[in-house]
Amino acid sequence: MRLRTTLLAAAGAALLLPGAANAASFKPISTSGLGLTKTGLDSAEYAKVSKLETKYPRSSVGAVIASANRSVTPLGNASELKGVKDVKGGFRWNKGDNAVDYWWPQGITGSADAVPGGVVDGHRELLVSWYSKNGKGARVSFVNADKLSSAKYRHVLLVEPKANGNFGLVDSHAGGIAWVGNYLYVAQTHGGLRVFDMRRILRVPDPDDALGYAFILPQVGLYKTEPGLRFSFVALDRTNGPALITGEYKQGAAGGRIVRWPLGADNLPTGKAQAAFSSPAGSMQGALMLNGKVGSSSSAGKGKAGTFTTGLPGANVTKHTWAAGVEDVSYAGTSKRIYSLTEYPGARVVYGVGAASLGF
Repeated sequence: MRLRTTLLAAAGAALLLPGAANAASFKPISTSGLGLTKTGLDSAEYAKVSKLETKYPRSSVGAVIASANRSVTPLGNASELKGVKDVKGGFRWNKGDNAVDYWWPQGITGSADAVPGGVVDGHRELLVSWYSKNGKGARVSFVNADKLSSAKYRHVLLVEPKANGNFGLVDSHAGGIAWVGNYLYVAQTHGGLRVFDMRRILRVPDPDDALGYAFILPQVGLYKTEPGLRFSFVALDRTNGPALITGEYKQGAAGGRIVRWPLGADNLPTGKAQAAFSSPAGSMQGALMLNGKVGSSSSAGKGKAGTFTTGLPGANVTKHTWAAGVEDVSYAGTSKRIYSLTEYPGARVVYGVGAASLGF
């Protein structure tokens, strides 16, 4: 989302022309009552992380990538992508991660979101969040994206630090993630946004301390949302100054809200929504804003092609065939690709599509 086109001008024009907004548009709606309240991200919360560091040394993104212990398999002629145009590469997870039925991949972001040049610690990275169905919390895969077809990756466990120097698992669907500067934002469906500091990745000398994981990433804060607003996913937007885009999944139904939250110079939300839209697409799994347009991914169930819907706020939308079992989306300005992923066991791919082919 590193574009200069002004989102608010487009949204404002739509608001001045109510006849332009219809059932087949991302309809601008009021932001009244939409806010975020910060907890943590203070000395007390970082003190908990510092206590963890007495047992688990501080590490880095580069160290995780250097110790990547799993290899992807080639994307090949993926049936999950049938009908999707302009696919520009991707991969499958290794055999175990592709098949596992108690870990499900959900959100996607990358170093192209984190920094303007898209390179962190000497590499380009993609990050993918997973949630567990058997009480093992949530994790993030760190993928070396220098060459996706032969990439290596490692899972990092998300944790909540405790005042006594221990940690707990993160209970989250992790439906979307966004890496912005030093922070990783994780969508908390009925809570808001969990915040993790990428400078405080910790190495676990004895992985048995952390369910077998060699690295953990502690939470440092939370942005709580207003009651009734769901945070099913999150993405970075740079259309008109840096901001986060969040949205609501509504199974089979249109009307889920997409909300734009401005970020301050510290890459943290300022707290008040700047723009909001009602989506014409049902079952939204991810959304982004680019070139003044809104784009959202929608699922249709296992084995059924998804949909990617695009349009200026208030204008008619265009629908594109998207992957079967689709989840979150993220834009990489360095490659001008939109990345997405699928979730069902045995049918899990991560792939990139040229943004221009989607009308951006």
